[in-house]
Amino acid sequence: TGRVHEAIATLRHAVELAPQTLGLEVELGRARLEAGDAEGAIEAFERAGDLGGRSPATALELVNALKRRGRGARAIAVADEALARVGDSPLRMARAMLLHDAGRHQEAVVETGAVVTGPDPSPEAISNHLYGLQSPSHLDESEIVAQHRRLGVAMFADEAGANPGGATSAGVGVDRDREGLRSLRVGVVSGDLKAHSVAWFLMPLLRGRDPERLHTICYSNTPVEDAVTERLCGASDGWRSILG
Repeated sequence: TGRVHEAIATLRHAVELAPQTLGLEVELGRARLEAGDAEGAIEAFERAGDLGGRSPATALELVNALKRRGRGARAIAVADEALARVGDSPLRMARAMLLHDAGRHQEAVVETGAVVTGPDPSPEAISNHLYGLQSPSHLDESEIVAQHRRLGVAMFADEAGANPGGATSAGVGVDRDREGLRSLRVGVVSGDLKAHSVAWFLMPLLRGRDPERLHTICYSNTPVEDAVTERLCGASDGWRSILG
């Protein structure tokens, strides 16, 4: 409803009436975080952890609040404490992202790799793992490419199993015949077609594609263009500005 401050007042009163209730502290922490009061949220989640033995769910709430306040070392410690008792993929992935932020890239890749090789990794987890591979690590380029291909195949296999007959989630059939002569037309829409991580990922695809098989048009919503924008424009088959 957007009346978060009223919710906070109500929850604080409820906590006064029932001070040992884990669920109330968690909800108070969430409300405080929504209101922008990260420190208040941390205090509530810490109390919830004391009441509930720092379950993975409670630990994840606290980790996210600590990260918002830039307290990465404390957030990693909280995650380590909870994960020592029980494994949890979302918490482990959150810990991995904190390790990336701390410059501990190899440790982070090990963590994300463990998540994506576990049962039913989410697309977000796979994306985070592949993103992490771009950071300085012990892996060479061939291994990075191999992991992209392996996880890409796994994602398409899951999609095919969920949508037999080549149907998309919207129920529309997709012709995946790659032997024909038709060119696949792809539109890239972004507001970051400039010196940005989006460009670093996109440029090799534009330059390395077969233009007879893949026709690419970029739709740019980039407010401030630069030299990277010019290179992207030159590497694509078409460029449309959709700003404004």
